[in-house]
Amino acid sequence: MAPRVVEKREQILQAVILAHDGDGAFRPLKAPAALVDVCGRPALEHALRFVARAGAGEVVIACAPDEATGIQEAVAAAPLSGRDGRPVAVTTLPLAGCESEGDFLRELDQRGAVASDPFILVRGDVVANVSGLDAVVAEHVRRKKKDDADATMTVCLAEAGPRARRLQPLAHDDLLVSLDAKNRVLGWYGGGNARDRAAADLGFVADETYGDAEGLALRSDLIDCHVDVCSLELLFRYSENFDYQASRGHFVPSEVGNAELGQRVYAHVLGATGGRGARVHDPRVLDAVARDVAGGWFAPLTPAAREVRPGVFVGAGVSAPRTAKVSAPAVLGRGSVLAEGAVVDQSFLGEGCRLGEGAVVRGSHVGRGCVVGAGATVDRCLLGAGVVVAPGAAAPRGCVLAEGVVVAKAASLPEFSRVSADSTDEALVGAGGVGCLWQGDDDGFDDDDDGD
Repeated sequence: MAPRVVEKREQILQAVILAHDGDGAFRPLKAPAALVDVCGRPALEHALRFVARAGAGEVVIACAPDEATGIQEAVAAAPLSGRDGRPVAVTTLPLAGCESEGDFLRELDQRGAVASDPFILVRGDVVANVSGLDAVVAEHVRRKKKDDADATMTVCLAEAGPRARRLQPLAHDDLLVSLDAKNRVLGWYGGGNARDRAAADLGFVADETYGDAEGLALRSDLIDCHVDVCSLELLFRYSENFDYQASRGHFVPSEVGNAELGQRVYAHVLGATGGRGARVHDPRVLDAVARDVAGGWFAPLTPAAREVRPGVFVGAGVSAPRTAKVSAPAVLGRGSVLAEGAVVDQSFLGEGCRLGEGAVVRGSHVGRGCVVGAGATVDRCLLGAGVVVAPGAAAPRGCVLAEGVVVAKAASLPEFSRVSADSTDEALVGAGGVGCLWQGDDDGFDDDDDGD
């Protein structure tokens, strides 16, 4: 009898996207950070396209139950295909009771939702283009099999130089990473981890047990792409340690700081042409990332529109007369309409926006279906979907207007106002307006979870 031939099936590479809005930095917007538009596409769509290009055949999106509907709609609106042209399976898992990155990873482990070893781990608000991530995955597998059985995570870092500061929140310290000659991470300070930062500033680069490490160096010129290749041991480690709430704030610094018993973390450092990545942490970083996408820094990732001249992208069905002025970087979303004399200066408009005669939008991000009336001004603001700034009204520097807010005719908001549509204060938004000052209990940043 002929020997039985057992066909070995190739393991499908999975990607896990954590799409929960743990920081709340875009509040009072109802949409989570993963659904904030970045150059005409939700950040989540950028993340999905990235992992598909990297070779993922299945994607698991973990989110809070109240975020699931919006995320499922975004996934349905942009069917995903892999490098071989085959559809990529995308599963959305609403997980109740989870508040932090650690909670979601523990729940995924308990459910057995992740089977591939290794898997790709990113956040839903990551915009990235890491060249050759498939090679990073292959190197992670090789290292774990042949060099270091405790190699659990490979983090992608990019050489960004002076641009690095623009792509992280002001609340975060600069990232300092201690690496040996094999790019093993021996110390992780800043970038959302406040632990032992004072020691790092005094020249402490690693635990004393690492004293014999070869080529020990402290790097301060790197930016965290928030793109990780992980072995399944990472999930087990989170399940064993309920103190781990954030990857960068807890898991990485704790594990690399334990020379004897900790799991090993390695870095893949991207050169000048190796790509880059960043989380859209808050409105300031959103603006920096959008400008870099429009400027080609994330190529081949581009805005969801056609480039008509350097840095200016125009979607299908856009109407703009000759007297309208558009200055780069700028994106005009599909179906947007600009009236005579309208000005779009270094701004990004979502689909179906309408600008009246002489309206000025400068340095702003305007959500889908917004209306800026004749003579109105929007200056360095973030507008949620469906916001109306009536003729002659003004939304000045730093304002964040939630979905459905209406600033009445000739009304002018104070600078840095965060306005929600939950109720109405006509003293703020004018007679006939809709909106009130958002009464948040904090600024959206939690020191314990900055690395989330």
